[in-house]
Amino acid sequence: MSKLFDDSSLAMIPSAVKDGRLYSIRPVPEYGSEVLSQPVDIDTDFIANSGGVIIDANTFTTAGGSNDGIIKYNLIQANKQYRLEIQGTTTSSGFTIGNGQASGNEYGTGFGVHYFTSASANLWIRQITAGITDITTFSIKEVSNIGDFTFSRGSNLAATRVDVNGLIEKGRENLLLQSNNFATTWVAVNSSITSGQIGYDGSSDASLLTAASSGANIYQLNSSTGVLSLSVYAKANVSNWIRLRFDNSPSADVNTWINLLDGSIGSDGGIATNVESVGGEWYRITSQVNTTDLNNVRIYPADSDGNNSTSGSIYIQDAQLEQGLVATDYIETGASTAQSGILEDLPRLDYSGGASCPALLLEPQRSNLLSQSEYVNGSPDVSNSTITSNAATSPEGLVNASKVVPNTSNIFHWFGQVINSQTSGNYTQSIFAKADTYNHLFMVIRTDSGSKRYGVKFNLSNGTFVDDITFGSPTQTNYSIEDYGNGWYRCSISANHSSGAVIALFGASLGGALSDINNGFAGDGTSGIYVYGAQLEAGSYPTSYIPTYGSAVTGGADNCRQSPLATLSNNYSIFAEVTRTATTEINNLEFIDYSSSSNDRLRIYTYNNGRIRFRTYFNDGTNNSYFTNSGDWNQGDTIKFCFTYDNGDIVIYANGEQLHSISQTLNNLNYLNMETQIIKQLLHFETTLTSSEAIALTTI
Repeated sequence: MSKLFDDSSLAMIPSAVKDGRLYSIRPVPEYGSEVLSQPVDIDTDFIANSGGVIIDANTFTTAGGSNDGIIKYNLIQANKQYRLEIQGTTTSSGFTIGNGQASGNEYGTGFGVHYFTSASANLWIRQITAGITDITTFSIKEVSNIGDFTFSRGSNLAATRVDVNGLIEKGRENLLLQSNNFATTWVAVNSSITSGQIGYDGSSDASLLTAASSGANIYQLNSSTGVLSLSVYAKANVSNWIRLRFDNSPSADVNTWINLLDGSIGSDGGIATNVESVGGEWYRITSQVNTTDLNNVRIYPADSDGNNSTSGSIYIQDAQLEQGLVATDYIETGASTAQSGILEDLPRLDYSGGASCPALLLEPQRSNLLSQSEYVNGSPDVSNSTITSNAATSPEGLVNASKVVPNTSNIFHWFGQVINSQTSGNYTQSIFAKADTYNHLFMVIRTDSGSKRYGVKFNLSNGTFVDDITFGSPTQTNYSIEDYGNGWYRCSISANHSSGAVIALFGASLGGALSDINNGFAGDGTSGIYVYGAQLEAGSYPTSYIPTYGSAVTGGADNCRQSPLATLSNNYSIFAEVTRTATTEINNLEFIDYSSSSNDRLRIYTYNNGRIRFRTYFNDGTNNSYFTNSGDWNQGDTIKFCFTYDNGDIVIYANGEQLHSISQTLNNLNYLNMETQIIKQLLHFETTLTSSEAIALTTI
């Protein structure tokens, strides 16, 4: 097998990721020399464009006009591939890189490494808003034989994955500016900031916040909405208390008071305020709010619970405002917000199921229609249940799971949401759940405005299905339960919908068979289960978790492509190992597509009865389809297949056997696109594998 691998001309293995880019480990990219002499001197190598002003060899500024920036004419050659690395700092909200066209961002945005195919000979850098940009690194080289994959998904942080530790990983963003420079974007009210103090981390990056008179505080304008956590590291000095405040307008403000001598919580309006001792008498303070009208966030020195300081002081460091119920690892910001974790266009290498080697997770566009996926106490419908936020460690590895406790009324107990006016099709609701003093989860999906209902009970002590029940004859019903470790299970149910509202409901339950679609019973008022990550989406199966914090969120479709691809002609072989995420009966969901400048094309789809469909297109406009065996590739199954081509002779193999032999011409394939399934590996060979080689390669 290793000899076959050595002979491959392209190998996409998901572990070949670095700095957010998915690499083919064959071929080796070849780089030309620097296009500009190093170090680059902006003052001599570029000219100012429109409202741009070049200050010195590294720095330019603009007034924020749409064309303001710097440009270099005749720098590169059109229709060639280049690697541009640009690093530095900016006080602008960002900048775009392009070829001089009106849109201006053909090649990328912001600092980092950008790969692009040039559209002209010019390179134009334009600031998005007024500010100063200082460039410390500027390198541009022609690159060939690159073989690397271009990946895209969307423009938000909706995507998640299971990381190498088996935990759900999200994208995160610090929504504050100048998060540890309190003398800049922050506004001081009757107070002063003295920087250079010894911090919780031993650095001199802390600041002393000193009150000068009544109402002393610092604040920063921010209009973020939804569930937000404000955190800051703090230590007592002359004053022994700190006050955190969310200024909402017109809604009531939310205040939290903390004793910095012992970390105790005083008056508290937060959802689930947390105080963490980090040593050296420092604490990390976190307060939460669910808001639709935030105006600013404030930090006060205080003398006691409910009393602001008029002359005292406290130490502060590393403030963060982020979505969600808990404070995550601190992200430093400057003139713009900063992000970490699973970013917009980062390939998702997923370790679901305890895998030691990751797979490339490619999913279609989906929306979580529920407005509160984690702050379930903020769900629009909470009935006969008490919900405590941040009651247990979730599958994310953070203490942001909720405890759901049915009350003593002999009636239904649930939380959820009515989603009105939904289009027809299948819908799937899902949630992560863990047993506590109750061992069972009940879920019901109501379609056609509740006239059709499908309910399922799951046993969370052993991860099994218990019973299901219907009302009004729902169709295309289905359920699943998946082990996420540490006692957590992801449970899902699906049903078909025609028109009107779709209603998703979840609740703790007693054991036993179901006799009532509402699952009525009397709780004891103290026993319950833990839940996290509620989701409702249009589709017949659950995709990866999409967090929501006050409104529905859409995760864009994953797309992985390579163009130009080393042309496949005359003699070649394609091998892939793929896990099916789509349900067994879904037809024609394309996941691999090879095309050419002519009409030759190979498209590979999911198909019903657990099959793969190979569809070939030819220059004369005809096309043919070939299928794997029924049941070879059901939902959750992994298949290995090989497509070999030898001067017009096509042979298809799957799971260690030869399936089809066809005589047709299929040449000049030079573009590859992948999406919608889990790709474990993809290999190209510039030769036709023998039957024995292909069978050995595809044997599970």
